[in-house]
Amino acid sequence: MTPAPSGSSGALATPPPLPTGLDISHPMLATLGDQVRFLGYDLSPESVRAGEALSFTLYWQALRPMDVSYSVFTHLLGPSDQVLGQMDGIPGGGANPTTQWQPGEVIADEYTFIVQAGAPPGEHPLEVGMYRLETATRLPVTDAGGQLVPGDRILLPPILVLPAPSPSPGSSGDSGTVGLQMTEAGW
Repeated sequence: MTPAPSGSSGALATPPPLPTGLDISHPMLATLGDQVRFLGYDLSPESVRAGEALSFTLYWQALRPMDVSYSVFTHLLGPSDQVLGQMDGIPGGGANPTTQWQPGEVIADEYTFIVQAGAPPGEHPLEVGMYRLETATRLPVTDAGGQLVPGDRILLPPILVLPAPSPSPGSSGDSGTVGLQMTEAGW
């Protein structure tokens, strides 16, 4: 019998079938380790202004029970892969750790973060994936064709970042609001 890979529980088994009847605006398949299937994402609108919030939903499917609580990383990347906005954390805002996922279960996982006010306008990719917080080790990613993906990440199609709004005459340009983000690792 082949031992179970690190971070999973139980013996290797046939993964659950792809779910049917889901309404995902951007279906996309990838597998993280042998534990999680990425099904796609929702993003609306598909552009954001620098300094404003970007919101999206990721769809995951558990392939097997997991004994590791993986964190999700979401990074909007600029030139040279600099991070222009991010949110990392336990799925479901911390309320739905992967250790509670059941094989075949589909998880809709929502994220929102503030895009840096100085982010350069243009199209920028959003990278997502999962990692083990204690070691900062990412789960390996394979694409729909079974090929390993460099960087152990899923690159979503580029998001259009528009210039930050100009301050109105007579304003200091500071709205007084602060964007809070949950971050666990400085990637």
